[in-house]
Amino acid sequence: MNQTVYRELVPPSAVTCCAEAYFTHAAPRRGAAAGGAAAPPPNLVVVRGTRLEVYALVRSASPPQPAGAADACRLELVGEWQCWGVIKDLAVLRGRGSGGQRDSLVLAMRDAKVAVVEWDDALHRLRTGSLHSFEGDPALREGCPCGTAATGAALLSAAPRVVADPGGRCAAALVYGRHVALLPAIQADVLEMLLQEGGAAKGSTASASVGNSYLVSLSKAAGVKLSGDSAVRDLAFLHGYTEPVLLLLHETTPTWGARLREAKDTCALAAMSISLRRKRTPVIWSVASLPSDCSGVLPVPRGGVLVLSTSLLMYYAQGGSCVMAINSNAFPGEVPPKLDPPITPAFPTYGPSRTMVEQQAAAAAAAEKTAATATAHARLWAANVHPEAAAEAAKNAPRAPGLEVEADRAVGCWLTGSLALLGLKTGQLLLVSLRFEGAAASRMQVALAGAAPVASCAAVLTPELFFLGSALGDSLLVRFGPEPAPGGALGEHPAKRRRLALLAAPDMGGGGGALLPGGEDDYEVYRAATGRAPGSGVPGLRGDSLRQSFQVVDSLQGLGPMRATALADLHLADTVLAPLLSGTPPAGRPRASSTLVAAVGEDKSGALALLRRSVPADVITGVPALGAHGAWTLHHRPRRRRRTAAPPAATRRGRAAQQAAATRRRVGFVRSAPTLAAGEMFDAAAAVQVTHTVVRLVAGAAACLQHLTLPELLAAAGHPAAAGQQLQVCIRYAQAAASVGAADAAAAAEAEAEAEAATAERAAAALPLPSMYAAVPGLGPQQQEQQQQQQQQQQQQQEQDVKMEEAAPAPAAAGGEAADAVAAAAGDAGAPPPSGDEVTVIAVPAADAPGDAAEGVEGVDEAMALAGAVGDAAEADAAAAAGGAGAADAPIYELPGMALVFEDAEAMLGRETLSPHRPPGVGDDDDGDDDAPPSRVGEMLLECFAAPSGAALGVPAAAAPLLLMLRDSGALLVYKARRSLAGLGGRRGAREGLAPTLAARAPPAQAFKPTTPGRSLGFRRQPLDAALLPHASPAPPPAPAGAAGRGPAAPGMPAAASPPARLVRFDGLATPRLAAPLAPGGAGGAAAPALWYCGVFVCGPRPAWLVAARGGLVAQPVDPELGGADAFAPFHNVNCQHGYIMASAAGDMRVCNLPLQLRLDQPWLAAKLPLRATPQYLAPYPEARLLALTTARLSSPPRPFLPAEPGGDAVAAMAYATADAAAAAAGVEELHELQLLAPPGCGLETVSYMSLWTAARQAAAKEAAAAGAAPPGQPAPVAARAAAALAAAGGWAGLPLWRYALLPGEAAATLRHVALCEGGDERVTPQPYLAVGTASALGEDYPCLGRVLLFQVLVDRVFRLEGGSETKITARLALQREFPGPVTAIECLRGFLIMGVGNRLEMHYKQGSTLVKVTFIDTGLRPLAGLALVKDYLLLGQAGLSAAFMRYSATIDPVTRQRLPQLSRLGADFERLDAWAVEFMPNAKSLGLVMADGGANLTVLAYDKADPESWAGQKLLRRGVAHVGTCVTSFVRLRLIVPGDAANRQALLAAGADGRLLLLEPFWDDGMFRRLASLHEELVYRLPHAGGLNPKAFQGRYARGGPTHGAGFSVPRPLRPADNALLQGDLVWRYAGLDARAQAAVADAVGADPGALLADLRALAEAAAFL
Repeated sequence: MNQTVYRELVPPSAVTCCAEAYFTHAAPRRGAAAGGAAAPPPNLVVVRGTRLEVYALVRSASPPQPAGAADACRLELVGEWQCWGVIKDLAVLRGRGSGGQRDSLVLAMRDAKVAVVEWDDALHRLRTGSLHSFEGDPALREGCPCGTAATGAALLSAAPRVVADPGGRCAAALVYGRHVALLPAIQADVLEMLLQEGGAAKGSTASASVGNSYLVSLSKAAGVKLSGDSAVRDLAFLHGYTEPVLLLLHETTPTWGARLREAKDTCALAAMSISLRRKRTPVIWSVASLPSDCSGVLPVPRGGVLVLSTSLLMYYAQGGSCVMAINSNAFPGEVPPKLDPPITPAFPTYGPSRTMVEQQAAAAAAAEKTAATATAHARLWAANVHPEAAAEAAKNAPRAPGLEVEADRAVGCWLTGSLALLGLKTGQLLLVSLRFEGAAASRMQVALAGAAPVASCAAVLTPELFFLGSALGDSLLVRFGPEPAPGGALGEHPAKRRRLALLAAPDMGGGGGALLPGGEDDYEVYRAATGRAPGSGVPGLRGDSLRQSFQVVDSLQGLGPMRATALADLHLADTVLAPLLSGTPPAGRPRASSTLVAAVGEDKSGALALLRRSVPADVITGVPALGAHGAWTLHHRPRRRRRTAAPPAATRRGRAAQQAAATRRRVGFVRSAPTLAAGEMFDAAAAVQVTHTVVRLVAGAAACLQHLTLPELLAAAGHPAAAGQQLQVCIRYAQAAASVGAADAAAAAEAEAEAEAATAERAAAALPLPSMYAAVPGLGPQQQEQQQQQQQQQQQQQEQDVKMEEAAPAPAAAGGEAADAVAAAAGDAGAPPPSGDEVTVIAVPAADAPGDAAEGVEGVDEAMALAGAVGDAAEADAAAAAGGAGAADAPIYELPGMALVFEDAEAMLGRETLSPHRPPGVGDDDDGDDDAPPSRVGEMLLECFAAPSGAALGVPAAAAPLLLMLRDSGALLVYKARRSLAGLGGRRGAREGLAPTLAARAPPAQAFKPTTPGRSLGFRRQPLDAALLPHASPAPPPAPAGAAGRGPAAPGMPAAASPPARLVRFDGLATPRLAAPLAPGGAGGAAAPALWYCGVFVCGPRPAWLVAARGGLVAQPVDPELGGADAFAPFHNVNCQHGYIMASAAGDMRVCNLPLQLRLDQPWLAAKLPLRATPQYLAPYPEARLLALTTARLSSPPRPFLPAEPGGDAVAAMAYATADAAAAAAGVEELHELQLLAPPGCGLETVSYMSLWTAARQAAAKEAAAAGAAPPGQPAPVAARAAAALAAAGGWAGLPLWRYALLPGEAAATLRHVALCEGGDERVTPQPYLAVGTASALGEDYPCLGRVLLFQVLVDRVFRLEGGSETKITARLALQREFPGPVTAIECLRGFLIMGVGNRLEMHYKQGSTLVKVTFIDTGLRPLAGLALVKDYLLLGQAGLSAAFMRYSATIDPVTRQRLPQLSRLGADFERLDAWAVEFMPNAKSLGLVMADGGANLTVLAYDKADPESWAGQKLLRRGVAHVGTCVTSFVRLRLIVPGDAANRQALLAAGADGRLLLLEPFWDDGMFRRLASLHEELVYRLPHAGGLNPKAFQGRYARGGPTHGAGFSVPRPLRPADNALLQGDLVWRYAGLDARAQAAVADAVGADPGALLADLRALAEAAAFL
């Protein structure tokens, strides 16, 4: 049984394309008044592999604090969509017309598909405008340079490209390298007429659309010289023409590096004018004889084009041109002399005058002389550019002073009309300025601007912001602007004026601010990126246009390519900062948690990524067996921190650090009844406590200001028969759900105003009772006005009663010091609540509460939900409330007027969109009369978060309100409020949601009218992670013993039957951060909160965090080791700064902090630990709890190669010398190292930041003193600073502990932890080693050699003379051996060492200091690419030969009685594919064989000797195959947790090259597979798909890959759909996001029950709930 499902766990993070577009709203009109509202900025469209993301630019609403400072801004996610196809290119079709058209997006997918998508403003989602496919005509593939039509598949090396005309007149797509598909745009007036015919209103805003497309064959176009095997390299539309002009950069004749002397200038430009009406494309101008290494073009906004090549930047236009050389290789060198003697094969000549030995010696001497001559010649001319190979365009070209960079594969954008920013392949940023004289540029200036992650795309959003996308690291949103000329010397500190952070992450957890704080570090980073030695000057920049300042304002986290993964047990909660924060030793910490460690990034962006799915807790203290099921946090004025808890019959108070010791001091809270809700009022001047019978207003913890019963409160509201069981107390409003269809709100604005004016004479007076406002749906404005007048009369009467009470003596409960404290607090009510004083109330069921008190009360239900609330500090003037738990329409009201602003009759179904314009859904066409009603909504919450959260500083986390509905079945629905943008004004009119209207402060009756054209309020459902499916409801708490015989606490009032609330809002939680000092005298080691978080915590058996980030909520489950949570509240005091309290009714209460290393506002918890090198391979060393890895980095100066052995081949000697001389000429070498890291929890002493930083400074000072050139006080090297910051922030014991450098020119090819038996005796205890396989690739003329290195890790305990001891870890090289081929795979089997050496699989055992070969097997002509092991079975992956299945066995020699190990081949896959990674997938009694190839495909194989199609087991059967869109680099096996099943079932985590993480999970039930397979087939046709792309066609792309796609040397034969047992989990899991009616309709079509399908998805998610 090899039935498998795969799905994404971590979405792709590599940004491949980006563009700015007015996608969700129209561009501002040119004739808009200057004094009006600010024009809304455009959207940012980002492509991450198969995902399309749209962002909106959100600016800070508050003015900047410093004079002249810029506003804070952030990217807010509007929406993201998964496309069933890898998006290879993106273009923006601009909207036209006076009516204001929105832009449309043009997407290109392999092989030749083009989709035009637009924005649906009514439904807030993508809409497919048109889909164009050019794959049907086989004639289009004829003449393709890398394609063939023999197999009926397109085998292309280049992906399709799309570009759009700047004027929005048309778009063009390059397909098959030799054809251009033109997509003419429909004129705006014609499109408006078509829309009116369809029923749209006149003047409706529409998106740009295209008409019928047509093809232009470039090989037949006049003026375009394409040979039979050439293709177009790049294309772009030019600016400034009356008709669209398409510029083509193509190659006229193919060439390569070894043929440059025969053909060097083989590229050309051709500008075609496109006449859309006549369908003619004449070439109006062209340029020939361009360098053969031209890679791209960048159209200039003022006219012309900038051509990018390796050594030249060239500008061409019809009126002029200019060229600039950016490195020395652009200019020709000298003609090298011919070799004397020439390199000829030396064959021995036999003659009668010489013996054979003499003739062989003479031949060897001649060969040695020839090799020496070739070596000397290669070292002398290795860096020379032959004059016949130099480009003609470089003649008389000026050279940029001081630059030695390359511009091939560069990406860029135009900051202004004549200033461009280029991102180079090394991460450097280059500024290019053009000086125009007339219509063309005549002069060019080039200068370095800084360093950043290697850019893959760039786009300018506003005149001051640009976005730099990266596929290897974080993507940055950067503010730029002209910089004034400095007062001092220009080259003194250029990095302080012109620098860009290398990585934008505010902490070591990867994401937002600078990696290395401090100007000196940035200066070192700048000099390292420019390739200059420390202390060297930077050339001066000429011209004010090149003086630009850059500042990172936001970033999108990017993991980069995952090269290797490993599982490690890390104590993430056990950090070095815990004792510093709490002042006491940590107690009650959870055990080490499994974390996926991934090697990500490249070069300076290289890092170790720590990936987790659940949030661990840093437990500070705990209270056992408290039995709490509700928690609240209150701020109050007295400078004391207290916590009160309500056990069954009493209330206890205590301090968190003292284990909450019980006291007998009298408090003002109710102790004899369970608490339903608590909150602070009057700006923290008082607290309110609500039980099932009374409402009490308390000041601090001892003064009872007011005591009310719920009958009195409800009578004032007009609902005497209803009682609230779920309510929430907000900062300015408190409301409770009283009955179906009604909501009661207590507005405290007037009472707060009176509290602010109170004086000492009113010390003994109670605060006035707030007025109660009630609104019933359906009341007219007159009836509401009458109710308001009655309420005002009641308020006046209450004020008179208060005045009478002032003259009366103060009651005993509110007198004395407590009353004085309340009066002082009330007098200072306008001040913000102090952060150091809190009270937490925890409620448990009261022992004397009757269980049947709810009987006979109308409108009370056991699962009554919260009526809803918002009340943020920034939006407190006009909040909204959602009412009606049992109502199906979920009305939304505005506070305090309780005006109805929204109502949807199908809100509880879980619709994708809650809007009056909602179209029919998936199941609306079916007869749903017999469908079972959906589960009731047990709890609702409506919140908005105006405070920053995560890495976004100065801007709200989610300004638009978020509606959360928690059903009784456990399903959680999250909706985001939105509005149509038409007609919205105000300073925030560009942002969707309720914020624009709230900021405008319009009257509720006018601002929220649903019938207003273009201003309808709606909600869009937000997707949640499948790991949260579903959130089961907790069982009601058991009634205490003896409670049945007691009477009710209050007649007619119910008792609490469920926890007060499961949706708990939190604010002000923060992760501690170690502030890095700029100097040793700084505040080193001081902990400061860095990342603040706000959101919603979901209580229950499987609690989860919903963190507000980028306008929505990011779901993060809680670590399963912590168990369930029935109570949650934020908590802050001196011992637990910005932490929280979590408790359960059946367990204990914990006071916790957030983990230090992890980021909560990301899809997965990812902490990026910087290495400043390219990590390659990982291997845990469990014996010492260490982590080994190999890295590659550029090192300067380069080390010389080892001397070549004499007597070698002259050609090989020349190649060896050329590689050595080339590295010496470049000044750098690629240094490969083996490193040992000590993660948290390894038992070693964690080194502090200051100790490492000081040690690095001392070491640098010693080296400088030895050199005699460095001044004192020089900053430490960047690598040392990064290591120090990493060790201090993450608790790692130094980075690294030990390192070993490989030989020059040698690269690490594999790394494994092995356990070897001495002498091959399996009875001997195996010894652990680290095995490293290497390869030396020095060119095609030199043989690739390899080595095996075995390292033994030594742990020593060193005792000091002054007392104490320390643990030192080192490693020694125990064994090394050379092999005649690269060692690409290593495994350990029964104490033997199994290695892949070239194309052979060899088996060795260790004998002393050498390896003894036991057996080997020749696997073919291709080297091994992967090796997996399970028991005695091996799975081999090969380049070009797919996978092979082998078995180890041992026989007994009948003579010597010795064991003879053997390797036998069982079966193989006969497809000629390039295997990248292989792994086993055990599933009980079946064994799956999984292979990932270079064509981004996954294949599940099976060995079945009994199947006749397997050829008696020789052929591995293909049970499932799918195209996943990413090249998988490594697998990790994890054990599945199936309840009631003890069989060994394992899943695979697959790491992708685009930062994606996939999960392959086998099925353990045939019925489950059949149901989900039918569901998979039904959803393909039932659901609308983004861009009109078919998921089945995407999965079947494995049959369209070939050699040029990297898949291999053949095209696999497609499987029948019935035989393909590999399901797309991303498609299947979309069923859980459908509404209840659609789920029932799809389940009916499948023939299954909706509950059974959801149970299957839940079982798969829970079985894979690891990490």
